[in-house]
Amino acid sequence: KGCTLGATSGARGEVEGIITTFRSASDFDIGGQTINTTASTTIVTNGLAGGLRANIKVEAEGSFNASGVLVATKVEIKPETELRLLGNIQTLSATAGTVVVNGVTVQLSLVTRYEDKSSARVASFDFADLRTGDYVEIRGFAGTVANSIQGVILERDDNDTRHEIQGFASNVADPTLVILGVTAN
Repeated sequence: KGCTLGATSGARGEVEGIITTFRSASDFDIGGQTINTTASTTIVTNGLAGGLRANIKVEAEGSFNASGVLVATKVEIKPETELRLLGNIQTLSATAGTVVVNGVTVQLSLVTRYEDKSSARVASFDFADLRTGDYVEIRGFAGTVANSIQGVILERDDNDTRHEIQGFASNVADPTLVILGVTAN
């Protein structure tokens, strides 16, 4: 336990990365750097469920103690965006806050960032401006429902013929594989 950054006691610091070792919400490592939280540490969840745990991306800022541990005044959970969809909205539900693109359900929330890069250039673009058939790029992370995405960024673009599903492959059996519940050859 301790510092891999070589900081002196009292020095301010900021570390961003994946929680590699999780002993508790008040004692974990980002890479080789030990981070401690206290009762006064602000935890920013960005609307993400589950709290602090192993294998999530966070940013911790605070001061180093004499042991080289970063005592955080703030820890922010950073939404991962390793999943990506590119295609047209097939269905949308304002009630559920979801859209379906390429057969994959995307849950959108208050923390989803909306951008209109289409020729319409709607300045205050949000869910209410979406329509079935809109061509979108969505980035996010695995949703709580199997084969779904929690949308972090939704960008509307002018229509295109490219359709893409980017994610982790499962059920790989030449010549097919499954990504987010969609079988591809």
